[in-house]
Amino acid sequence: MYYEVLPARIFRKSPALSDGILTYSYFSELEPGTIVAIPLGKRETIGVVYRKVKEPEFKTRDISRPLLEKPLPQYLLKSILWLSAYYL
Repeated sequence: MYYEVLPARIFRKSPALSDGILTYSYFSELEPGTIVAIPLGKRETIGVVYRKVKEPEFKTRDISRPLLEKPLPQYLLKSILWLSAYYL
């Protein structure tokens, strides 16, 4: 399964929110808002699952692991997206 993930660490300065969303794969179902550990460059960082997507035409990296069992509430996920678009 494939997911778009919002990394907690800024890796590319851009005004477009879509420039900060990365696609990862994971072997089981994850809910939007799930906090996960993801590889970003040579480091591992925290990210939030944004949504499930179709298999992309490019190679993806795997989500390392979910960090919390319960996903963030939908209103917090929307707030994260708004803050990201407003301040970046």
